[in-house]
Amino acid sequence: MIMDSLKEVEVNTARDALVLLSRMIYKKYGDEVLPLIGEVCRRLGRAIGNQMRTNLDSFDLKSVGSAFLEGAKRRKSPVTLLELTEKRLRCKNERCALGLAGAGRPLCEAMMNMDIGTFEAATGEEMELSILKTVAAGDECCDVAFTLKG
Repeated sequence: MIMDSLKEVEVNTARDALVLLSRMIYKKYGDEVLPLIGEVCRRLGRAIGNQMRTNLDSFDLKSVGSAFLEGAKRRKSPVTLLELTEKRLRCKNERCALGLAGAGRPLCEAMMNMDIGTFEAATGEEMELSILKTVAAGDECCDVAFTLKG
């Protein structure tokens, strides 16, 4: 039963609730719901990025990336910065910050639209995401790179 496998998932924030709901509907309906999950996550990310902009003096990728990583550390996420330039941010995390361990790469890709939306709204630039490794697919860590498209 779906609920039995996800009953240990904690919900402390609206984001946690979105992750749990996304896992549940993906498990029940499969790939068909991934575009919906991706769109909702991207919209939430844009809202987060717009809020982030109000606290920043500069909207370049280095400034936004630094603020993003500071937020992750405040949430006690074990994130490690691998690269931060004017055009690219690459970081890794020993656990999935969204709680998607074992949920599968397709759900990871859909849910990571949240971070794409955050970076796009905060920088005002289009971003490309490369998911090099993901705990959702059984990798030992998440390793992601955000690159400015322009």
